[in-house]
Amino acid sequence: MLKLCILALENDMHNPEKKKSDSINVGLVLETVLSIFPLDEMEFLGYVGEVVE
Repeated sequence: MLKLCILALENDMHNPEKKKSDSINVGLVLETVLSIFPLDEMEFLGYVGEVVE
């Protein structure tokens, strides 16, 4: 999904006259990525890593 966003942004930079309806909604893709990240688990693992060191 992140690669899709990178490609969309690169494509938009090279084709500024492209129709808005033909472009990828990068914000929506990034919101989806954020919603599937297990943030609580990642914070817990970060805390465990600090305690173990």
